[in-house]
Amino acid sequence: MKFSSIKTRISNWDKTISYYISKTSENKKRFARLSAQSGNTLPWFLFSIVCFIFDKPINRIELLIQWLAMGATFLIVMLLKFTVRRKRPVDEIPPDLVGKGDLFSFPSGHAGRMGCLSVIMVLFFPAIGWIFLIWLFFVGYGRIATGVHYFVDIIGGTVIGGLIGSFFFIIRNALSNFFLPFVTWVDSFLF
Repeated sequence: MKFSSIKTRISNWDKTISYYISKTSENKKRFARLSAQSGNTLPWFLFSIVCFIFDKPINRIELLIQWLAMGATFLIVMLLKFTVRRKRPVDEIPPDLVGKGDLFSFPSGHAGRMGCLSVIMVLFFPAIGWIFLIWLFFVGYGRIATGVHYFVDIIGGTVIGGLIGSFFFIIRNALSNFFLPFVTWVDSFLF
């Protein structure tokens, strides 16, 4: 079987499953929209700033590692988006679901962000990390159901974010030692 034939079959399957998910009732559309937007940067960033200020429930060193992982995820996802240049499933994209400069579909930045966050939270805080896995599922569902991503976009973003989150977890001890003077300074200066 030729590569182009396999690629075509996967693409057709991807479009079929994405179309099926996006054809939901209006009640589910409202839920899907809310789920899709919950994966935006702002809710996560505000929560992390509050955690940074109070140093609870996530300590500052782990937050700095999380910020670095999220930044790396953003850069890699955007690099891939502008390399692959896959068009989104719909032509008219609601502006509250996609940023102005975010023209392409693969991989999903929301899924990448949530995949990275989920892996980090599961590894740092196993007791509550599963909540972020559920959140990841709902964000991915919402991005497909609102028509801004295909199924494979969500899988790709999740895998990329998960790998980056795992990488930063593995090297966290080295990063912790590197950032310890900064965190100590911030603690003494601000708190």
